[in-house]
Amino acid sequence: MLDRKEEHLDTGNRPSATARIRAGVAADGTLTAFEVRAGAPGRRRRRGLPLPYIYNFPNRTRTHKDVYINADSSARCARRTSAGCFLTEI
Repeated sequence: MLDRKEEHLDTGNRPSATARIRAGVAADGTLTAFEVRAGAPGRRRRRGLPLPYIYNFPNRTRTHKDVYINADSSARCARRTSAGCFLTEI
């Protein structure tokens, strides 16, 4: 376990993200459309969150905007992926 100081110095930032998502589904449950406007904070240019995560929508629109803050981006790509998974599933 890390103490509070070590947590902030050694592990990097937790993934932060915001997203406005709209999804379309047919009456039979078929995925039809996915629209997302997402953003994430950090210093580095990112490729955006993996949205939609694992699902194949025939019609997709995605806009991603980074927000510069004086802090580094998430420490690992896996964290970015988990944020994309969470946002797709909610």
